[in-house]
Amino acid sequence: VSKMGVTSILVDNGVNLGALSQGLTQFSRNWNTSQKNKQKWLSNYSQKPDTSNSAPSNSMSK
Repeated sequence: VSKMGVTSILVDNGVNLGALSQGLTQFSRNWNTSQKNKQKWLSNYSQKPDTSNSAPSNSMSK
């Protein structure tokens, strides 16, 4: 299942429904927070001109 991006962990006595629910809730909170932070970052920095010294891209490259 790792090819599908799924991680599985074998535990001796399994996981009860309460622990699974708590883990999924915490994951959801963390994901929502990270998305909010991403949006804040994008709104603060994506509109500013690029001041890096990167080489220009070559649109003619193959």
